[in-house]
Amino acid sequence: MKVRAIDHGLDLLATDIVRSPGLHMSEIYSDLYSDLEPKRFVKGSKPEPALLAVGVALEQYTERLLLREGIDAHRPDEFRTPDRHSIAFSPDLLIANGVMKGGEIKATFMSMKGWPDPGKSDVQIPPKAAKYATQSMAYGHNLEIPDWIFYIWFLKGKWERGAPEDQPLAKLRAFHITYTAREMREEYQMLLEHAKSKGML
Repeated sequence: MKVRAIDHGLDLLATDIVRSPGLHMSEIYSDLYSDLEPKRFVKGSKPEPALLAVGVALEQYTERLLLREGIDAHRPDEFRTPDRHSIAFSPDLLIANGVMKGGEIKATFMSMKGWPDPGKSDVQIPPKAAKYATQSMAYGHNLEIPDWIFYIWFLKGKWERGAPEDQPLAKLRAFHITYTAREMREEYQMLLEHAKSKGML
């Protein structure tokens, strides 16, 4: 047997998602969190193409699973904020079953530890997931959608440093979050202030 590595020739950054020119909300909250947690969110860093491809694949797979279950969830076209700033933003999903909800699909090496177990609720998102909250509150404010569902693929399950090797098990978990109008408005205003302070606006 002989094995040799060959160039696969695939563009791992290829996507059907088209982003319009101009400022995007993700640029603002990514810059904010690179200031707040510089060791975790390195300013100007780009995701590894292979990991980005895995994330996109899981987004598409999750959307297909939702549709198969009769849940009217789809990826909408890009939006722009209705204010004078006209900032582009793109939620992963709009979910139209009953009350309109927003949806975000995440693939993460973050541990499930700190998130509420199924059937239980908590008063807040774990601090380590604050960026998810900021993103969805900014989107929610501009879409007037307070209800959001996070579909999170925990690729390492409930891992902990020093835990036995057999502990990490990948899990898909879903969390329904309802924000107040005030929470969403204040979070969006905070992002605008950050953008202005950095010369983005």
